[in-house]
This record gives sequence, C-alpha cells and structure tokens, in this order.
Amino acid sequence: MGGRRVHAADRYRAGAHRRRRRSLRPALRRRLPSDRGRVAVRGPRRGADRGHGPRTRRQGLPALAAGPVGGHRSRGPDARPGRRDRAPGGGRERRDLGRDHGRAGRRLPAADDGPDRRVRPRRLIPAAHLPFRVGPYARRVSSSDEILRLSSADNFRDVAGPGYATVDGAQVRRGVYYRSNELRLTEADHGALAGLGLRAVLDLRSKPEIERHPDVEIPGATWHNFDVSGIPMAAVVELRDRQSAVELMDAVYRGFVEDDHARAEFGDLFRQLATGGPQLFHCTAGKDRTGWAAALLLHVAGVDDPTIESDYLLTNAVTGDSRARVEEEIATTLGPSFVDVFEPTLVAAVEYLRTAYTAVAERYGDRAGYLRDGLGLDDATLAALRELLREDQWGR
Repeated sequence: MGGRRVHAADRYRAGAHRRRRRSLRPALRRRLPSDRGRVAVRGPRRGADRGHGPRTRRQGLPALAAGPVGGHRSRGPDARPGRRDRAPGGGRERRDLGRDHGRAGRRLPAADDGPDRRVRPRRLIPAAHLPFRVGPYARRVSSSDEILRLSSADNFRDVAGPGYATVDGAQVRRGVYYRSNELRLTEADHGALAGLGLRAVLDLRSKPEIERHPDVEIPGATWHNFDVSGIPMAAVVELRDRQSAVELMDAVYRGFVEDDHARAEFGDLFRQLATGGPQLFHCTAGKDRTGWAAALLLHVAGVDDPTIESDYLLTNAVTGDSRARVEEEIATTLGPSFVDVFEPTLVAAVEYLRTAYTAVAERYGDRAGYLRDGLGLDDATLAALRELLREDQWGR
C-alpha cells in the first residue's frame, strides 16, 4: 500500500510542470478590434506537427483551407446537430458570427460557455425612431432633430440643450422652453423662429431697453413683459477697473434673490411658463436674467449643478459675434483700455451664479425654499413645470 502511494505521488510530481504549462495557456483567444480578419484557434500551442501552425492565422491561408470555420454548421452526412466544425488538428476554430449573419455587436462566448451555447443579439432601436411624446406641451421633437441656431440672435437655444440627463435617470424635454438674447432678427431667422410654433414670448427687459430695441412680432405668440432690472448702465459708465466690474455683477445676481420686485417678476415668469410650451424668454444679452431663469428651470427638472453651470457658461461660447460688436463700440467710444475693464459685465461667470446661490442659502436655505417662499410658487405650479420639463428615455 505504502509503496503504491509513493509511486503515485512521484508520478504526480513528475507531471506537474506539464499541467502548469497547460493551465497558463488561454482556453480561447478572444478577438480584439485590431484582429479583423483573424481566426481564434483553440488547440495545442505546438501545432506544426498537428496541422495548425501558429495560434492565429489570416483567413484564407492553406492551414485553414481544408474546411469551413466555426459558426457554420457542417453539411456533410456525418454532421451532428449543434456540433461545431473542427480544424484539421482537432482544435476548435471560431470567428465573429455577427459579420457573417449581419448581427453586429454579437460577442464571442468565453471558453466555459460551451460549444453549443447561443448568444442572442440585443434588438437596437434607432434613435430617430424613439417614440418621443410631448403632448400639448410643445411641438414633436426627436433626438435626430438639429439644434436651431440663429445668426441674428446668437444666444438663442433650447433650455433643454441636447436633452440633459437628470440625477434620477430621466432627461429634460426639448422643444418646450427656449431662451435668447434680444430678438433683433433677420428675415431668415424670423421665419425659423416662427416655425417653432411658439405660444408666447416672455421679455425680461426694462421699459427703456424695450423702447430702444422692441421685439419683432412672432406669428401665433403672445408677448409678455416681466420687468427685471439687469446691469445698471449708470453704474457701468462709472467703472474704472475689473474688480469694480465683478462687484457690480455680484450685486446684480444678489438682486435676483434679495430684491422684492425682481422676485415678484420672476415668480410671474415661472407661473406663465407653467401654462405650457413652447415658450421663449429672453433679456438683452440672454446671459444674466435669462441665465438665472434657465438655471432654475434645469434645477426644477432635476439636472445636477455641474451640468447647469456648464449650460450657463455656453453663453460665452455662442455669443462671440455680438460680444465683439459691443467691445468694438466700447473701444470706439471710451478707448481700448476700457474693453478689459468692462469685460466682466459682458460674459457669464460661474462666480456670479454661485453668488446668487449663496444669497439663496442665506435667505431661504436652498433653491426649493427660494422657489416656494421667495417666488411664491405653489406645489401645483412646480409640479406642472416638472411635468413639462421632464421625460424618460422613451420620451414619456
């Protein structure tokens, strides 16, 4: 007994190196994007004496010309259902079935999937065919629609952006609310805007601003004015350095929270927006009063703050032409040195938005408190806004 056990143990140790070498060899070499046209072979590494050659070969080489490759069933009389064809040396060959059968994206099974395991491809729905539903709130918008840009109102855009994701997995509905700078439109842009089917145009400018550049009439849209004070021009002309310009902008954004009249006007604006879309709201540059309103709408929809801030800063990217015209007027009227002084009043800066958030936290605790207590929005109004703003990934 003892001798036989010793003999078995010696024989086991003698074969250990062969077992270790086999265990390190991958059972099946997976295809990679760079392996297009290659066939993964499962078989002995030293395959020259068994008809294999190297572990991978280009298709069409003599070593693989003896018969069909994996994925095609044998058609001969000895073929068994579910059995894969084998290479001349007994090693099984597999290639991407998706390319042969038109099923892009089908994966190769792992070694332990078994030779007969089927992998069903997922049914993919083209984005253009997704059933986006907007009901009475806005025109029908699909993910294949292009985002409208207006050359004469360069800060015009959809509040929803491309359909921003919310923190709970929904997305912001496009085609409901639009934002813009003042509507001094070319004929072509006027026609494009009329094609949106707007129900209302909501003007956040003061009376003097409106008198200088009144809005063009949009067919089918009712014009409303919500007079919110923007950057006071009397204070702008007194600016002598950048720091004073930044402090002026901080005061403007604090006013959106602390000024009673501004809060009342923003409250009326949101109650009008809750009546349904599509509606457009704007001020002069479309960056401060309009930017604050858009940031609040995205917050109501459930968009996270980094996305809200990125959307707010898009003003700087899309208003290069109009800002260049203003800078040229400043340089001509006051001198080139004043362009740098006034620049903080011409751009959107996250600091300004966060200044307003700080004022909200000090007075109301959070934005929900500001919307409820500061703007006077009741639960029904906020619920209507959320219903208008949000949809799931299928457009419901």
